Amino acid sequence: EEPVVSMDSSGKILMANNNEVVSCTVRNTGQAAVDGEPVEIPKKDLGSCEIYPQSLIHNSNGRFVVACGDGEYIIYTAQALRNKSFGSAVDFAWSSEGTGDYAVRDSASNIKIFKNFKEVHTFKPPFSVENMWGGPFIALQGNEFVLFVDWEMG
Repeated sequence: EEPVVSMDSSGKILMANNNEVVSCTVRNTGQAAVDGEPVEIPKKDLGSCEIYPQSLIHNSNGRFVVACGDGEYIIYTAQALRNKSFGSAVDFAWSSEGTGDYAVRDSASNIKIFKNFKEVHTFKPPFSVENMWGGPFIALQGNEFVLFVDWEMG
C-alpha cells in the first residue's frame, strides 16, 4: 500500500503509512544530487494518527495538517502531531488566507465553513456537490460545472 504525503512550502514533508506518521525536510542535504538517483533524507517518527488517512493536506502556512479518511477529518499541528480539531467530512478544503479557516462537506448538499477552527456558517448549495477544493474561494464541483463561493458569504 502506498503512503499518503503532504509537503508545505518550506519543504517539510509529512508521510502516513497506514496510521504511522513520519516527518522529514527536503533541504540542502549536503550530498551531491545526481539527477534521477534517490536521495536519503532522515525521518522523524511523529507517532500515530487515530484514522487511516487517505489524504494529508497542509494549510497555507504549514502550521497545521489535516488527515482525511473513513468519512472523518482530524486537524493536527504539523510539528508535533497534536490534535487541534476533528469531525465528519466527505471533502475538506483549506482557505488560502487564515490559519484555521477551512470548509468541510459532510454530505452531497451541506457545506460548513470554519474561521479560526470555529464553525461560522453552514449552507446548502442548490445542486449536488461532487467535489470541493480550497484556496482564495471554495470551489464546488457540480455535474458539469464548478461554482466558486466566497469564504465570507458562503
